[in-house]
Amino acid sequence: MERPKRNLERARRLAEKTAEESARKVREKSQVQPPQPSQPIQPSQPAHAKEPGKGKVVWFQPPKPKAVRLRPAAPGKKAVKAPKAAPKPVFHPESEVELRIQEIRRRRSRRKMRWLALIGGIFALLLAWATGLYGVSLSLLGDVVEGFQVTLDQSGSWPARTGISNPLQVEELSGGVVILGKEDLVVYSPTGAKLRSIQHGYGRPVVAVGSNRFCLYNRAGTQLRVESRTKTVATKTTDEPIILCQLSDNGLLAVITQSQRYAAKLTVYSRDMLPIYQWELSDDQGVPVRVDFSPNNGMLAVACLVAREGQLCTQIHFTDLGSSEDPLTVEIPGSTALHLEWLTGSTVLALFENSAGVYNTQGEQVSFYDYQGYTLEDYSMDGKETALLLGTTAGSKAVVLDRYLTEKSSVTVESANQIAYASGVVYLVRDESIVGYNSQGDMVQKQNFEAVPRALVRARSLLVFTDGVADKLKPGIQE
Repeated sequence: MERPKRNLERARRLAEKTAEESARKVREKSQVQPPQPSQPIQPSQPAHAKEPGKGKVVWFQPPKPKAVRLRPAAPGKKAVKAPKAAPKPVFHPESEVELRIQEIRRRRSRRKMRWLALIGGIFALLLAWATGLYGVSLSLLGDVVEGFQVTLDQSGSWPARTGISNPLQVEELSGGVVILGKEDLVVYSPTGAKLRSIQHGYGRPVVAVGSNRFCLYNRAGTQLRVESRTKTVATKTTDEPIILCQLSDNGLLAVITQSQRYAAKLTVYSRDMLPIYQWELSDDQGVPVRVDFSPNNGMLAVACLVAREGQLCTQIHFTDLGSSEDPLTVEIPGSTALHLEWLTGSTVLALFENSAGVYNTQGEQVSFYDYQGYTLEDYSMDGKETALLLGTTAGSKAVVLDRYLTEKSSVTVESANQIAYASGVVYLVRDESIVGYNSQGDMVQKQNFEAVPRALVRARSLLVFTDGVADKLKPGIQE
């Protein structure tokens, strides 16, 4: 207990001494009594210093800070500068040198990438030129540009005067039409604008149509030309007379010609008219009459006629354009192929005079449909469905079949010259009218004409061709 008492006394004496010293300094500075604060400010001391008779309370104000004046330094003496406030520290993620180094590295990396891209582009162009892809790419680009030009051209309208009163062929081409006459050919856009007119001068002209190109050739002649909607793509003269030609959707051209040593010769050309496949058919394999490319353009189905025991038979050959193996063959006795078309990547529809069949690439018959005494007069396809115009001496019948050759609908009519199938409606072209029937057999379309309708084509719209005029088919029943 001795040490706490001693500390207490020491603190009391120190507080009294500090208070007396502060009061003395105040009296020396000014004789004026400082203003009384609202509450006395008590010095910081232990609680025991405030006991009565053991201390005193002193009121004081803290001294004001003195202004410091700087005098000019005497000659030979250094001037005293006023102290500057320390700058606030600025925190950067990286120093300026590091940022500069990173920027240089980025520029070098971008320059390197540009050089690599340039070298790679040059190498790709050289490779494409060596492999023939350069011409194909330019050809595809040209087709795209042509498509934009045709789309932007809205100058035409229907009806349009074609100048061909009795067309040999009318085919759909990218929503428009190609009209072939005995001496000339015209091309129209979907809006009715006349895009081209060609004077062919062929004795037996035929048109084979792809997606946006067509091949005009002279059957039994040696000349052919590949045309787009606005220009001539290529011309060619064959060594032997042409039997038939077929275009694929991506521009491949199959040309079948006669041969001195074989029954026929088949050559497939690329888009830039370079031969990529050739096949010489023997007498046992037959003479091709129908050709069609598969949906992926990698296979070819060829229907050939061959004599077997005194009657004609059809052989369908499935050949892979990328393989050198012999084609797979399926034979249909006592039949003549009139049409050949791929339904899927592995099945083909073949239309004969008295029946229809679906065959796969393994040579198997998937389905079969018998016309029951009728003869095929015309056909029209819409997707995977097929409309057949079958006729006898007594009249005609329109039949719609699905992809498995199952009959969906049938309509018996007196007579008809042509059939067109679109959106579930069967259109029949007669001598002076066009009538349409739905799947229930009800008439939903009829239009009479003063002149004989020559053709009905399903382009972007249903177009009727009469006496050198093409016009849209009017909807509904026109009395």
